[in-house]
Amino acid sequence: MLSESIRRKNLVYAVCEASPEIKEGNVFTGVVIGNYGLFPKVPEDTKVVCQGLVKEDAMEFRSEDGRYYLVVEDGWGEKDGVFYGISARYVADLGSPTDTSSIAEEYKKRGYKYGSFAGMLKFKQEQRELSEDR
Repeated sequence: MLSESIRRKNLVYAVCEASPEIKEGNVFTGVVIGNYGLFPKVPEDTKVVCQGLVKEDAMEFRSEDGRYYLVVEDGWGEKDGVFYGISARYVADLGSPTDTSSIAEEYKKRGYKYGSFAGMLKFKQEQRELSEDR
C-alpha cells in the first residue's frame, strides 16, 4: 500500500509530465504541490498567477490576492485549470492580501536593496513573524 503523500507525488509527476508549457500570466483556479518540505502550505483552492521563470528549473507564482508567493522547482503543469508543481523551493504567506508595490515600498523604507523579488518577500515574512513573537 502506498502512503497518501506518495500517491500525491505520483499524481503531480504524471500531470507535470503530460502538461503543456506554462507561461507568465497564466491563471489557475487552484494549486497542488507534491512536496512543500518545511514551507507553509498554500490552500489548494487558492487562485494563482504565473509570474515567470526565476531560473531554468524554477518558476514563481503568486496568489491572485497577493497573500501567497511561491517558487516551484523541478517541474510544473496544469490539469483542469489547476496548477501542479513538483516541489516548493520557497513559500511566503504574508498573512493577508497585499500588492507588490506595498511590499517594495516597505522594503525601501528600511533602506535595503534587494536582488530578487523572492528576497523581498522573505524579508516581509520574517518581519511579520518577528512582530508576532513580541
